[in-house]
Amino acid sequence: MKIVADMNVLFSCFKSDSPKRKLIITSQYVKFYTPSFCIAELLKHKKEICDKARISEEEFSLLLEDLTLFVNVVKEETFKDCAPEALKMLSGHAKDAPYVSLAISLKRSGHTAGIWSNERRLKDLEKHDLKVFNTREMLELYGN
Repeated sequence: MKIVADMNVLFSCFKSDSPKRKLIITSQYVKFYTPSFCIAELLKHKKEICDKARISEEEFSLLLEDLTLFVNVVKEETFKDCAPEALKMLSGHAKDAPYVSLAISLKRSGHTAGIWSNERRLKDLEKHDLKVFNTREMLELYGN
């Protein structure tokens, strides 16, 4: 299974007791993906993340490096052709289009794919045959 992790999932991976980070690092059954803008956003919000997670900037850098070992970072140009379909499926929630576009792209290349997000409204994507998992579901299915 290939899962596209949204920004909030990645953001919470910096907490010391993060079950999300543990799942990403230890999962043997899932390959994780995220659009490259998410890494830029994490860097942009480094101070805020460090404050909330109570970590140093050095720890942030190490955790980000670890995270990118386990999460495939995909450039937006790779899946931009899926954006019109994603926008149509989202009916107006353009901020989530990159995640949906990436998941569509993964599906088009013959993979079983879904999205990991705690945004309830994204569950509507399941009517378009695109599975959306919240954290509880991810931990139940793939947690150790």
